[in-house]
Amino acid sequence: KISINLLLAASVTTTNILSELCENMSADWQDIIPALKLDKRIGKFSYINPGLGIAGGNIERDIVTIKDMLKKDLPPYLLLKNILENSKYMRNWVIRVLNKEKILNRKIKIGIVGATYKENTNSVKNSPAIELLQYLKKNNNISIYEPMLNLDLKNKNIKQANNLKTLIKKNKVIIFMRPWKNKKSIEYVYKNLKNKIII
Repeated sequence: KISINLLLAASVTTTNILSELCENMSADWQDIIPALKLDKRIGKFSYINPGLGIAGGNIERDIVTIKDMLKKDLPPYLLLKNILENSKYMRNWVIRVLNKEKILNRKIKIGIVGATYKENTNSVKNSPAIELLQYLKKNNNISIYEPMLNLDLKNKNIKQANNLKTLIKKNKVIIFMRPWKNKKSIEYVYKNLKNKIII
């Protein structure tokens, strides 16, 4: 299991590096994915969709386990250290976008879609959304929609929305923190994009 997680982590990290490179070159990583999946050494089930770093508890835990077994400052140790650093860098992607676009400089309502680290789970361990909420905790206009669980939001500035339609309607900025495959709810989002900022 540790070996599998290490290979998955390497795949996620490589994907995020290449995806960001594509973005910088005005290319589209989504155009490259189908060709990669045709190669049987990569395969159709491979982890080659870009995302917000390595989330959840198991993969990161296993990287740390192997890293601690290696001698410091040797290339294998440094590789695993860099995988963890790259994951942290990718986890902060939304924060970089918010700062680059100066969104946080304005009094603007922000709605976050998704708190769990992936679809169909109620785990928020290593969730990029939870880190984002920590970063935004001083802002007064934050709400989050997560149908998988009731969040223990101790910060009174952050509210949990009951449904996606309400979140979209009441907020200017909508941030999707993970893929969202509920077609009916997404159709509503697409129909109501006027004057919205979508991240």
